[in-house]
Amino acid sequence: MAEINALVARVISGSEIAINAGADQGIRTGDAVTVWRSVEIKDPKSGASLGAFLQARLQLDVSLVDDLFCLARVRIQVPNFTAAIFGKQTKWITGAGAEENERVPLKLGDEVTVYTSDEVDADQAEESKKAADPEGT
Repeated sequence: MAEINALVARVISGSEIAINAGADQGIRTGDAVTVWRSVEIKDPKSGASLGAFLQARLQLDVSLVDDLFCLARVRIQVPNFTAAIFGKQTKWITGAGAEENERVPLKLGDEVTVYTSDEVDADQAEESKKAADPEGT
């Protein structure tokens, strides 16, 4: 599994973002995406920075791939039997927080990592390109 570091290029909707990496970088439909946010830790007495770490904010799946960008849709896992009945549920991107029914704020330039699978699915890559350019231009 390869890791491709990229950035949020645009927030498309409440459940979809554009990422500034695509097929030219090896991204394919179905690849997993994590959006990261830097969290700074400050000393409660002095206010001095103690350091920072990256926190995973959202998990997404690549839904469309072009040569230079891709689109990714939010996914969440439903941890009980309702997942089998109702499938995936949507988690909105804009707002504050990361729990179900809350919103996760994203902005241009947020860091993302795309986790590509080791297996190449040529048919899937071709379908993504057709979806991005249905007239074949």
